[in-house]
Amino acid sequence: MFPDTHLVSHSISARGPFFVLRIPLDEVGARQFLLAPNRTLLRRFFLSILTKTYMDTPFVLEQLYEAPLAQVWHALTEQDQLRAWYFPQLQEFKPVVGFEFKFTDEGSPYQKEWRVTQLVAGRKLAHSWMYKGYPGSSEVTFELVAEGNKTRLVLTHTGLASFPNDPHFARRRFENGWQQILGSNLKEQLKLPSLD
Repeated sequence: MFPDTHLVSHSISARGPFFVLRIPLDEVGARQFLLAPNRTLLRRFFLSILTKTYMDTPFVLEQLYEAPLAQVWHALTEQDQLRAWYFPQLQEFKPVVGFEFKFTDEGSPYQKEWRVTQLVAGRKLAHSWMYKGYPGSSEVTFELVAEGNKTRLVLTHTGLASFPNDPHFARRRFENGWQQILGSNLKEQLKLPSLD
């Protein structure tokens, strides 16, 4: 399961064998764990591995909207539409690769730094998702597929593991946020009559 894992040392005591494993997590470093017959220690070890794997796995959410592709694309790429369903703090947006989103500063310690990273007209929009003053960089990709008069949107959010171990950056927060944004906010926005 972990090919680069190796035994660093071992010993025998009255309580049983103890092992120290070295497990590489990335190119920067590795973690060492003392493994013993102690169930709590083993549980912590495996939970840390599972948590890392869980955070490394891209978050993917699909939604089917009762709206034509052109209408959904308009909601994804028009500044006033984005402000209505995505982020009310959005001040300026242009669907151009390299464009940096501009947001109002409401004094939050988690100020967004986003930049358009990919654009395929009518099909795909991606942007980076970072926070000023915090390590980590993720990417959000919206992909659209027409299904008759309906549109399937596939959202993929990668790089969540790059953020600090802090409740604000917890994967569950992102998952819940995306379900609200796409499953409710955008769905309701697409029901409104278009003014364009």
